[in-house]
Amino acid sequence: AILSDHGMILAPPPKKYEMSKVWFKRLVAIVFAGGVITVLVIILIIVADKSSNKKNVNLFPLSAPNCNHPVYCQGPLLAAVQEARIFSDQKTFVDMPIKKNPVAGVTINSATDLLTIFNAEASKPNFNLTAFVNLYFDAAGSEVVAVIPSDFRLQPEYTLNPQTVSNPSILNFSLGVHQAWRSLMRTFNVSAPDTSSTTDSPYCSDCHSSIYAKSPFVVPGGRFTEYYYWDSLWIIEGLLVSEMFDTARGMIENFIDMINQFGFMPNGARLYYLSRSQPPMLSEMVNAYYQACLIAANATNNGNGALASSNYTKMGANLIAKALPALIKEHAFFTQSHHRVVGSDFSDTAAQRILAANNGGNVVDYTTDASFDPYANTILGNNHLWLNRYFTDTFGPRPESYMEDIDTADSVFPISNATPASSQTATMDNRDWVYSQLAAGAESGYDYTVRWFNNSKNSFYQPHGDINNINNRNNYANISTIQVENVIPADLNALLLAVEERIATWTNGDSTTNTRTTPASETSFDKYLISPRNGVYYSELLVAATGGSLVDSATSLMYAQYANRRRHSMMQVLMAPAPRAPLNSTRMAFSDFNHQSGTWSLTEQAERSGGQLPTVYYSGFVPPYMIPSIATFHLTEAQQRGFLNDMAAFAEVGGAPASNASVPSSTGIPQQWDYANGWAPTQYFISRALKLSASYFSAAASNPIATPSEVAANTSLSQQATTLRQTLVQRWINNCYCGWQVPYTVHNDDGTTSIIHALMEKYHVDTDNGSSGNGGEYVPQLGFGWTNGLSLYLVREDGSWLTSPSSLQCSGN
Repeated sequence: AILSDHGMILAPPPKKYEMSKVWFKRLVAIVFAGGVITVLVIILIIVADKSSNKKNVNLFPLSAPNCNHPVYCQGPLLAAVQEARIFSDQKTFVDMPIKKNPVAGVTINSATDLLTIFNAEASKPNFNLTAFVNLYFDAAGSEVVAVIPSDFRLQPEYTLNPQTVSNPSILNFSLGVHQAWRSLMRTFNVSAPDTSSTTDSPYCSDCHSSIYAKSPFVVPGGRFTEYYYWDSLWIIEGLLVSEMFDTARGMIENFIDMINQFGFMPNGARLYYLSRSQPPMLSEMVNAYYQACLIAANATNNGNGALASSNYTKMGANLIAKALPALIKEHAFFTQSHHRVVGSDFSDTAAQRILAANNGGNVVDYTTDASFDPYANTILGNNHLWLNRYFTDTFGPRPESYMEDIDTADSVFPISNATPASSQTATMDNRDWVYSQLAAGAESGYDYTVRWFNNSKNSFYQPHGDINNINNRNNYANISTIQVENVIPADLNALLLAVEERIATWTNGDSTTNTRTTPASETSFDKYLISPRNGVYYSELLVAATGGSLVDSATSLMYAQYANRRRHSMMQVLMAPAPRAPLNSTRMAFSDFNHQSGTWSLTEQAERSGGQLPTVYYSGFVPPYMIPSIATFHLTEAQQRGFLNDMAAFAEVGGAPASNASVPSSTGIPQQWDYANGWAPTQYFISRALKLSASYFSAAASNPIATPSEVAANTSLSQQATTLRQTLVQRWINNCYCGWQVPYTVHNDDGTTSIIHALMEKYHVDTDNGSSGNGGEYVPQLGFGWTNGLSLYLVREDGSWLTSPSSLQCSGN
């Protein structure tokens, strides 16, 4: 192998740190060789090996494929340009398309043509790499162009008007954000990959890193000239408020096409994102579209629009029908690959703690072969455990963050250019581990946060700790300790539970599932509530709109069973045991769990600080309330109130932070998904959780057979949840409103400048005057897709009572 200047192996060897990959590849090779008997021998070897070392033997296939593009994903040109740091932002180069006719008499018909020219030019004396890039590449993002959405109207018909938004300043703000869609809409100016003629296309088919989409799309803004997976949920929520149903549907269909093509949705629409996905949001998008169609149908049915209400209902139902096969494929991507966590992934310490926390964890009615499953008859048995993690199987640094990744690997596993690569195999394997964890962190969407770091060898840190004391920085966890695949995230599993319940519901034809009997094990707190059996609903409207074509009893039952397994696994693994939780014995404490260290993120810091200072990530607030099966968690009144009290303590003057951990990087700036940055996803899920919980408590209080004490308790809880939600929403809107008042100068493609108003990617929530957040691998970005979408979503939800902040508040006084 050949080492580049910074130790990047241009043709990297296979990783060796994970046994499962080795055994899987051996089995595949043997099968192709036709050695059936040998396969049986290998299986016996695996069994024997597992008896001596059961850890990290995960027989599921590997996850997403790696990108092999010779310019944008790997190869000598990529290494040379990124290591030379020609651009301050490493994403710039991999977003630059290759010119078709860079100089007279030269036509580039493929990326290979360019590499041939590069290899010849690079061998010449006085070769100028910067000049070469400028000559042969166009500006980043040139393969997409701005387009005005066909369904855009200056004034939405029934969502943003004085009847729905009472405060004139908030209405004007929301209409300004609505109009910003025109500056963020893009389409491709290149031909589709399967188009036979590309004469009119400015670039050859593999001369750009974009993954083609047939429908126009909204980009986040700034450096992001492509569409992203989880970002688009909030963009779509905003488009639906703007009544841009065609644009929203087109974007969702782009995701469906991508999943059908690759088996999963990549992180974003770039080739270099093919090694990873992002949080699975397709079911959220489809459900949002369907619900918006029902709202539109109701509005038009009241005479406020021209389109027949039945058409809206059918539009939503038809999209569900189109999305179902893709949802099933995506579910398999997460559950039938290394994204799935199995019992053998747990260290002895972690397994013992989980089993102890569940009184031994014994289960019945499972008959897994114990020789393959050391925990066959426990909750960690592979026929019982149903949890997932973020996972990538990548070699080398991310192309778009190339030198950042190399710098991180250098800080813990430096290599010597004076030593042959063959003598540094262990070091290179360790570097690949770091690279894969960095990519997995990007897959999570939370890139980056101390949530993913190994904090066990560092002193504990206080929430909102002192980030200015440079003498203490070495005591804090840092990105070089990242270990994403060891963490079982609470929010990812809540999202997948929602996927399973929606598939089960959308294919359900049994109308009796909207009621249930009352098991004796239920608490008095929720025993009177009507909730679906096993988390599965029946939608008479959906069945009618599709003529029953979606009904599939076998599929519905299968995904109901998946949901049931996940619900129980989450309760048993992802709820920190109350005696160990840093508050009291009645506390509800969902938390990420590290299956190697055996620690819950909520209690990890508390254990090392004598029971004090819990570290709170918003992910712990997601499971009980964002999913449809709220009642099936059976939380007591005291647990519910503890949840609300914790969330109130989590809130800041400008909204909810991504976490309350303030951990400085080497520059003294915290990771961007920690305190004090607030983001659209955080506000969305928490506000949604509080709204659902308020409805839940209100329904319990209204039940005719509830006792007076239950009525009083649930009424109080509903009021508490409502008040807290309104406080958080108002604070976030204040931040966005103030940020919108700031004029920004932008440079146009024609050399002119414009003054615009825009929202930011993230905001500081320790203030409420629109101050941009910081941290991360790039400067704060204007635009901004998901902040725009969330603002419109919240205004639609809460426009009747929202108020506008004063100019004095926005000035920071």
